[in-house]
Amino acid sequence: MTDGPVGEMLARAAAGQATAQGALHVAVVTEVWLRQLEQAGARWEVTGRVAAA
Repeated sequence: MTDGPVGEMLARAAAGQATAQGALHVAVVTEVWLRQLEQAGARWEVTGRVAAA
């Protein structure tokens, strides 16, 4: 199953085809970070011009 450019890139990597390794790394790292935030129950709130956790 592919869902947009990231899904297509993951499908190519899984099939052993050439991929942009830097972009793939960024996508995977971002996914891991977001899942960790979700599990930790982190919330973001904007106060003025600064975002705080």
